[in-house]
Amino acid sequence: MNRADSLFVYNPGQALQLLESALSTAIQNENVYLESDCYVVIAKVNNHLGQHDIAVRNLRRAQSVRIRPVQVSRSNSVETESTVSMDEDAEGVSYDYTISGNTTSSAKYSSYRIQKMLGTSLRRQGLLAEAITELELYSQLASARSDTLELISTWNLIGDIYLNLNQPNQAQTYYERGASYTGTELMSEVVKSNVGIGNAEVRRGNYDRAVSQYVIAEESLNQIETRTDTLPTQLSTRIAEGYSQVGRTDREIALRSRNVADLAERAESPSRLIDEEVSLANSYLSEGNTTSAFSLLNQAKNRAEASGDLARLASAWKGLSKYFEAEGDVSNALNAYRNFVEITDSVEAAERERLSAQLAGANTVNQQLLRLESLESEMRVSEQRMLLLQQDKELQSSALRQRNSIIIFLSAGLLLVLVAITWIIVVSRKRNRANQMLALKSLRAQMNPHFIFNALNSINGFISRKQEKEANKYLAEFSKLMRSVLEDSQEEFLSLRDELENLERYTKLEHSRFDDKFSYEIDVDDSIDKDQWSIPPMLLQPYVENAVWHGLRYLESPGLLSIRVAEEGSILTVTIEDNGVGRTKSQTLKTKNQKKNKSTGIKNTAERLILLNELYKTQYHIEVSDLHPDKENTGTRVVVRIPNQPNHE
Repeated sequence: MNRADSLFVYNPGQALQLLESALSTAIQNENVYLESDCYVVIAKVNNHLGQHDIAVRNLRRAQSVRIRPVQVSRSNSVETESTVSMDEDAEGVSYDYTISGNTTSSAKYSSYRIQKMLGTSLRRQGLLAEAITELELYSQLASARSDTLELISTWNLIGDIYLNLNQPNQAQTYYERGASYTGTELMSEVVKSNVGIGNAEVRRGNYDRAVSQYVIAEESLNQIETRTDTLPTQLSTRIAEGYSQVGRTDREIALRSRNVADLAERAESPSRLIDEEVSLANSYLSEGNTTSAFSLLNQAKNRAEASGDLARLASAWKGLSKYFEAEGDVSNALNAYRNFVEITDSVEAAERERLSAQLAGANTVNQQLLRLESLESEMRVSEQRMLLLQQDKELQSSALRQRNSIIIFLSAGLLLVLVAITWIIVVSRKRNRANQMLALKSLRAQMNPHFIFNALNSINGFISRKQEKEANKYLAEFSKLMRSVLEDSQEEFLSLRDELENLERYTKLEHSRFDDKFSYEIDVDDSIDKDQWSIPPMLLQPYVENAVWHGLRYLESPGLLSIRVAEEGSILTVTIEDNGVGRTKSQTLKTKNQKKNKSTGIKNTAERLILLNELYKTQYHIEVSDLHPDKENTGTRVVVRIPNQPNHE
């Protein structure tokens, strides 16, 4: 069991094989401590694989094992029962699970530790109300044990959950409990409590009070004598982030500068040093100190390149893009942002491969978990059968009692089979959902190269016509649009406001290229709350692009592109109309090379909508028709119907 506990991060499959053997031994010898610890480590494997619901179930099993009556002695057909209590205060000082007859030594994971693991696992699962309940119980146990450091830590954790639930008053109640303590050994958690109070004040809009709390947290931080580990710099970063929220960049810069110097001197956490350098550089940029920002960003870039940390290298290039933009160097800003995009694409590709591998590994682990459950069931059934036979022999039961016992046994077996089938169905559905989410993320990632390729074609058109001024202006607008689109494309859903802003930027760019071909208008019903509606990013742009490139551009006289947004009950309707040449005539006007190329944007959008409808049980719907079927230039109308799905963040 101990080897499995140290191995599961690197090889969960082998860890579960070891746990299968350990669990079998524990059940056979009625060693409740070993059995309980096996379930705890299985839960750690579940959490590592993102199976937080299964982790919660196994932690509850670990708790229930501790309070189950067990047979501790058998002599001359006389049995004595003993109940293992959850209230063992000693926490596994020795956990070699020595078996003497049927008695056991103490466990590695006490009920105290299991209780906290249960609360944090529920939080990871997203069951925040249940997490608060379990953590409250854990805080009572910590108080009874006079474990003050764990008590304050738990209050801070509960406060964080309430803050995530946007309940700052409840959150502050718990933070203030922790902030009331003193003592150098408690200062790390007291600092977190004061920062939490500041964050709660920010949520309520009390920025002056928030600043006062962050100052108190900073003073408490200075009471921690040693800076030989990463804890003080992590706490300092929390305070700096608080100052950033309330616009106190001067104090944020002072703290981050201290962190950078401290981390550079210790030279033991290059990733945190890079993060702090980039954050400090961004603070300098917001203050207009571009010289200091450029130096820090170059240092961060060089460190990331040396360590091969692609994610942080992308972050450094993104910061350099902002620096060059602030300096008015559009060309270098675009080059830096292009590096950021390329590296980010590489990181995302590697992440997709990792997710695919993890999904495959999770399938194998799920099979092993089912085998573990089957092992437990078989051994429990086998033990029950032995007890029944022994009772039959000792009491010389009648044939009627034997028959009733068999019926009960068969019913229990049937129930176990039904439970196993139900579990397999649940696991299969979750696996299918994970596959669909991975496919949806892949389709969103494919939208970016398609959009960038078409936009770069527009820039190339200006350059080929030697319109240098227009090209530079287009590049500046294009870089802003690219930043917004690429950042938003990481999200599954955007607010309607953000999507329309990106769409208007794109339409404006196309209009600047084909200004003699069309004019455009975007009309949004005044009754629509743009922040309440959620919409998949880049959903509308391919249809606007088709209207311009395959309809309006072929007109001899200026055309009109109309985008209207209206609310029809629980449906948001977006109507995109153009009075261009129409779909049929557009096909005849295409070049031979254009006819070979499929509309990637439209195809990907259609596939995305199919996946979204399956995942969220919604009804996204697209209708495409001729605007004027009786005219030579028929035009095109596209109606996109979007279901009401607020709060997708």
